[in-house]
Amino acid sequence: MDLDERSTRILWWVAGVLLVAVVVYTLWTVLGGLVFGLFLYYAVRPAYVRIARFIDDPGGSDVEDSRIAATATLLLVGVPMLGVLALAIYRVAYDVQAFLATHQLSEYGSIFQPYVGIIEALEQGRLLDGTANGGGGALAGGGLGSALDPLFQYGPMILGLVTDVFVMVVVAYYLLLYDDDIADWAGRTFDDQPSVISVLSTVDGELEHIYWGNLVLVVLTAVIAGANYYALQFVAPEGVTIPYVFLLAMATGVMTLVPAVGIKLVYFPMAGFLAYRAATGGTPLWFPVVFFLATLIVVDVFPDFVVRPWISAGELNMGLVLMAYVFGAVAFGWYGVFLGPIVLVVFLEFARTILPELMTDATVKDVID
Repeated sequence: MDLDERSTRILWWVAGVLLVAVVVYTLWTVLGGLVFGLFLYYAVRPAYVRIARFIDDPGGSDVEDSRIAATATLLLVGVPMLGVLALAIYRVAYDVQAFLATHQLSEYGSIFQPYVGIIEALEQGRLLDGTANGGGGALAGGGLGSALDPLFQYGPMILGLVTDVFVMVVVAYYLLLYDDDIADWAGRTFDDQPSVISVLSTVDGELEHIYWGNLVLVVLTAVIAGANYYALQFVAPEGVTIPYVFLLAMATGVMTLVPAVGIKLVYFPMAGFLAYRAATGGTPLWFPVVFFLATLIVVDVFPDFVVRPWISAGELNMGLVLMAYVFGAVAFGWYGVFLGPIVLVVFLEFARTILPELMTDATVKDVID
């Protein structure tokens, strides 16, 4: 029996919906790596553009040049970035664990499990030699089963981490290679829908600003703050130390996203803590004053006048961006830190561009009918 055109279209729509459902389910299973791959792509794209221009060979293949540029970008920029990020997360988690243990707050450590558990195992060598108590080796202690305990305990998490890293690198690599082709396809497909093109273009630009501009601002501020805090440690009087310097530096970098007050939420309380400890402990009072003034000039004023104007762009309010990071992490887990800004940008652009058109062109009666 021949199908009429309407029935054929319905069947194609059903097939399309099923196909999209399968694709969405597949992507959902690797959502963490996919979102991190988008972050990595936008974070290294400015470097990729510069590297591609540098290696451009007029007599060579454009595809081959793009592959070389993408590979070089990920090796020279992406991999070191991931390494520094992993080291920073490790160190922050370690300092948080130490802080909780020092202040009798160990019961809150469950919030950071099982990540803290991996850190403890690495510190004690249990992931490497299978020891249960930090010495001797599990095989020497009597059995293959105890030697495999760490593998069974942390193996699924490590395998998932390796999978996510593989997905994120592949996503970033192929987006660097084919982002122009994707843009051309979108332009041809939505040629008669200028609002859609406007949304896609704005989302692309804002995500690059969030993932590259804000990342650079946070990292540079954290580096400057860390150098400042470690330098102050050298001039500190005997018996006076700045606690958890690395954690303090990372917190300072992150707080640059907070509007108005920013990093003052970090170094004001720390200066007050040092002043209180000096007043009650008999240590020199000059150090809290030096700490406050040095941090004000080097970490607060300098980045605002030099770093922030260099990378500032985009129209998003930093308060919204910070909430996107926080709420995304709460709602989706670790990858929500990178998914939250995507949701924020797409939602805002839909509200600013598409929604007014829908409200203008469609009446309530049209929607009901």
